[in-house]
Amino acid sequence: MFCASGALVLPLALFATATLAAPAAAAIEVERAWCATPPKGVKIGACYLALRNEGKTEDRLLGVEADAAARVEMHVTKIADGVGRMRPLAEGVALPAESVVDFREKGYHLMLVDLRGPLAEGETVRGTLRFERAGEQPVLFHVERPGVP
Repeated sequence: MFCASGALVLPLALFATATLAAPAAAAIEVERAWCATPPKGVKIGACYLALRNEGKTEDRLLGVEADAAARVEMHVTKIADGVGRMRPLAEGVALPAESVVDFREKGYHLMLVDLRGPLAEGETVRGTLRFERAGEQPVLFHVERPGVP
């Protein structure tokens, strides 16, 4: 005998199996998130953090938003022959599996462009990190004097 409720058993069982079999995106842990206090009157700022990918697959930081700025750009500074050259990272930053990527001075960093106001020591900046696999994740940057955190 076949009943209407029995017709749902197979599709529901298949859905449950597919849902359990799909690997969840690994969360990216954010460590040491901070922004440097910029000089008075300057309309750009720099923020740093470490991103720990504990997953088994690579992820990528695709974009960042912050309430303190009109936009956030990802940059990298490379030192060659004693000269630092900064360039934007339009493709984002790769986060290899089971690794930590540091955003720090003279390396990867986030540029806050068109600050909406001054960044004072002790304040916090709310932001959102957008990852290719892990999705969006909120972040809280602490504003500190450079060399303090």
